Amino acid sequence: MYLSRVNFPLSKINFPALPHKPARRGIRSYMKLSQQILSELGADTSAAVTLVFNFAAYASGVKEIAEFTPERVVLLRGSGKVEIGGEDLCVYEYFGGDVIIRGKVLSAICSPRDKADGADGKGS
Repeated sequence: MYLSRVNFPLSKINFPALPHKPARRGIRSYMKLSQQILSELGADTSAAVTLVFNFAAYASGVKEIAEFTPERVVLLRGSGKVEIGGEDLCVYEYFGGDVIIRGKVLSAICSPRDKADGADGKGS
């Protein structure tokens, strides 16, 4: 039975009360959802970067963290690199090629690796 076919206003239905705070989910479940969306769009999720402005960044396929300061994090991946800029940045988690960076994320720049970075994709 579809509610759109019911002949009375939905305001008369007693919906269960929603909790004041939504259920807390781990950051990995949100990143998994992001990867599912990117995969549906045909993107290469093994080399994805997801930004949440002023909050966090998530990158997969990371081979090395080449530089880390509270204002800048440089991630080396395959033949490319990602520079994340912001304030009070910290590496929240780094495991199995996945990196979560927390802090006030303000920018991300994706570019080919320089020769100094090991442009052959093998890292330094």
